[in-house]
Amino acid sequence: DVRGELAGRLAAAQAAGVPKWDLIGDPGIGFAKTAPQSLALLRSLHRFGLSSASAAAAASDALDYPLLVGVSRKSFLGAAVGEELPPQERAWATAAACAASV
Repeated sequence: DVRGELAGRLAAAQAAGVPKWDLIGDPGIGFAKTAPQSLALLRSLHRFGLSSASAAAAASDALDYPLLVGVSRKSFLGAAVGEELPPQERAWATAAACAASV
């Protein structure tokens, strides 16, 4: 479970003395994941970080850390649109994934 692993790493960093305000969670979209796994992770980002009070109400188990979502030109974006696009042609898919991450 990506969320559980991320929560554990963030807790370990704090336990090691890293101040919470210096931590940013990164679920690692696209790293060691298939395209369907990356898309599922993108759909479940509301469980990882809080961006507003309404998000807190919708996901009371969300992690309370800023979230970094690096989706730029990743290969799963080409798969999401049904084509194996070269990275330079994934700009619109990147924009959609970024918007979905907010």
